[in-house]
Amino acid sequence: MTTTKIAKTANILAAAANGAAALELIAILAVIAISAWHVGNHMVKFDGAIMSTIMGAVLGLANALAAYRFVESDQNRTAAGAAVIFFAGTSIWLQISYYQDKGAGPDAYALGAWAPAAEILLGWLRATTINYARQQTAASPTATPATTQPPAQPPQPAGPARHPSASPTATLPAKVRQTIRLSQNGGFATDRQLAEMAGWSETTARRYRRQAEELQLIARNGDGHYHPTA
Repeated sequence: MTTTKIAKTANILAAAANGAAALELIAILAVIAISAWHVGNHMVKFDGAIMSTIMGAVLGLANALAAYRFVESDQNRTAAGAAVIFFAGTSIWLQISYYQDKGAGPDAYALGAWAPAAEILLGWLRATTINYARQQTAASPTATPATTQPPAQPPQPAGPARHPSASPTATLPAKVRQTIRLSQNGGFATDRQLAEMAGWSETTARRYRRQAEELQLIARNGDGHYHPTA
């Protein structure tokens, strides 16, 4: 498959994933509105209607965002998990109470739990969809004639080299140096491949691949893979 075809396929997949993420966001907002209605109608007995509705909306939004952060980032997962437990638990309690006020009986537990559970699952699903879209975007090589040879490097000026890649790699973070090593001997095309090669999460692989690329220590060649620039 030529580089142009690879780029077109990756772009189509990325566009489809972005469209799915937009639909997931609409679904999240719809479920948050349901939570706001349930919590607001229960809490209105203790507080004003506006503040009660805002409380329900904040619980739903915070619940979905905490689930998104738990999946999207490999940092602060303990805090994100604690946030999910707190916001979902509070919302479930209040929504069960709402249905018990309506005389729902045992069904109140299922009816009260489904909206907070849906917020968590949709936040989780959106995080994975967005990550997939990023991977496809990163996997899309520049549409140039397919070649296995790296592009010609411009002549270097006389005197001390000032190119960032000339800096001693010993001063770089260990995972950046590992990314550079793994880009040798065939390299890698996607963050997922780098994660599998290094034994990292995709989020970690994406972070250090970006750092190495921003420092111009690695670059994508005509074969669609990342290779060292020096």
